[in-house]
Amino acid sequence: MIDRIVADPERLRHARARMLDLADETGETRNRLDVTLAGEDRCWGTDEAGRAFEAVYAPASQAVRSMLGTAESGIHELATVVGLLAAVLETAEHDARRVLS
Repeated sequence: MIDRIVADPERLRHARARMLDLADETGETRNRLDVTLAGEDRCWGTDEAGRAFEAVYAPASQAVRSMLGTAESGIHELATVVGLLAAVLETAEHDARRVLS
């Protein structure tokens, strides 16, 4: 059984910075995808085969773009919580040292 939790606030801050970078990259990927797909318009045509392709492709395309947006937001939220955790741990360590001194 583990009787304590060890966490390094500085390492948590470093992880938070990497998470923010990942969130930014995810958002940039989504934006590039949106721009690229908008530029292509309906390049598959309006004939029967084109309409069949669009019926499958359009919902899947929208789902992927939506999931990328959700991932970006979720990573940002996680980074915020990790940053708060680092601050709380640092404060707790500081207070414990002061009390024990």
